[in-house]
Amino acid sequence: MELATPDIASLGDSSVTTRLQDQEPVRADASRGTEKQSEAATDTTLPVPSSPIYAPTQADLTKYRRRWIPRISSRLRNTLLSTMGLLELANAGDFAANVWNEIPVPIYAIVFMALGGTLALVVSILALKDTLLSWQNVCFLRNERAALKAERLERLQRSLPTLDADVLLDTNFRELGSEIANRFGLDICSGFGAFLISIGTYMAIGGANRQAWFASNILSGYLGNAPIALYGLISSGWSAYIFRRASQHRRLAAQSPRLQSSRAVKAIERRTRNVHIYTLVSAVSSVIGGGASMVTATRWEGYVVLIPVILSSMFYNSWLRRNVAYDRPPAGDPLHLTENAITHELEVAEMTWRKIRGQSRPLREVVADATSLEAVTTYLVANDLLEHFCLSLMKSAVIAPVLVSQESTDVTIDAKRLLEMPKEIHLTMIEIANETIKQKGPKHFEYRQRYLAEIMGSTLRLSLKAGYGGSMTEC
Repeated sequence: MELATPDIASLGDSSVTTRLQDQEPVRADASRGTEKQSEAATDTTLPVPSSPIYAPTQADLTKYRRRWIPRISSRLRNTLLSTMGLLELANAGDFAANVWNEIPVPIYAIVFMALGGTLALVVSILALKDTLLSWQNVCFLRNERAALKAERLERLQRSLPTLDADVLLDTNFRELGSEIANRFGLDICSGFGAFLISIGTYMAIGGANRQAWFASNILSGYLGNAPIALYGLISSGWSAYIFRRASQHRRLAAQSPRLQSSRAVKAIERRTRNVHIYTLVSAVSSVIGGGASMVTATRWEGYVVLIPVILSSMFYNSWLRRNVAYDRPPAGDPLHLTENAITHELEVAEMTWRKIRGQSRPLREVVADATSLEAVTTYLVANDLLEHFCLSLMKSAVIAPVLVSQESTDVTIDAKRLLEMPKEIHLTMIEIANETIKQKGPKHFEYRQRYLAEIMGSTLRLSLKAGYGGSMTEC
C-alpha cells in the first residue's frame, strides 16, 4: 500500500491555539481523540493534535557570562563529548611503561612515557567534564522519574488507569540506565583508570628508583586497568538488555495492525537498527577491551588486541552521538499518551524532517500562514521548538531589550509573552523563527523521531502485557 504524503503546512489548529492562550493542557476525551487521529491518517492534512506530546508551553532561560542559555536540567540533552571516544586510547598510554619495564630507562622510552602519560591525563580531565554533563542528564531523569511515580501513585489511589504513566516510566528507565551504564559510569571508571595510568606512567620515567618503579607497576598495571575491566562487564550486560528490548519493539511494531500503513514502522525499524549497531559494537568492545587491558599489565601482546578495541570505541562513540542519543523535553501530561497520538506525532516529525532539509524558507513549508506570529508561535510550541526560538530571540539586539530587562538573570517566556510584543517587530520575530527552523529544525525533528520511537515501543509492549491488544486508547 502506497503511503500518501500529507501537506504539513496546516500544522496549527484552533485547539492548540486555545491551549497556548490558556496555558493549560486540554484534556480531550480519549475516544474522540482516537477518531480524530484515525481520520487524520487518511486525510490530506495532518493537523496538530489537541494534546501535543513533549511540547513545553514555556522556555526557562538563565544568563551565563552575558549569554542566555537554557536552565540546567530543564531537559535531556545529547551532550556527549566526542573526545570520550579516546578513553581506550588513553588507557593504553602506559604502553611504554609496560613494554620497556627496565632499568635504566631508555631515552626513547622516556619520550613515549611522557606522551602516553600526558594523553591519559588530558583525557581523564575531559572525562571529568563529561561526567558533570552526564550528571545533569541523570538529575533530569531522576526528577522526571520521581514525578511520574507520584503521578502513578495518585492514579492508583483514585482507581485510574496507569498504563500511560507506566510507558513513560519504562522509557525513563532505559534512558536513565543507559546514561549511567554507557556514559556516567564509563566516565568515572575509565577516567579514574586513565588518571592512575597517567600517574604510573610518569613515575615509570624515574624507574631507577626502586620504590618509584614498584609504584609505577602497580598504578599503570592491575590497579589502573581493573576499573576498566570491571566496568566492561557491567556495560556489556546493559547493552545486551537494550539490544533485546529494541528487538522486541521492532517485532511488536511489525505485528501491530494499526501501524501497517504508517510511517511509524519505518521509524521504529530505523531506531532499532541504530541501537543494535551501537549496543553490539560497544558490548563486544567493552568485554575484549577489559580483558586485554588486564593482560597489558604483564604482556605487551595485550596492546595488539587493544588496537581494534580503540578503533571500535571511536566508532561507537560517534555512532551514539550521531544516530542514537537525542534531546527531549519533559514528558508533560501523560494522560494524553495514546498509541494514535504517538503515531501521529511520529509521522509528523518524519515528514517535517524530510520537508525542511535544505530549504531556505522552511517556515512556509510547515505553517499555513507564515506571516502570522500567532500561527508561527503555535507551531513552534506544538513541535517543541520554543526553546530554540527564544534563544535565537535573545541573541537579537532588537528583540532582546524588549523581551527582557537588562538587569534580569532569569526569564520564563511563553507564547502569551511573545504575542504581546510590539507589532512593529513581529516580522523580525518571524524571520528569526524561519532561521531557527532552518538551522535547528532538521536535527530537532530527527531527535524527535528517536524518542517518539522509544515511546511507541514501550507503548506496544506494555499495552500488550496489560491486555489491551496493542492499543492504549481503551485506557
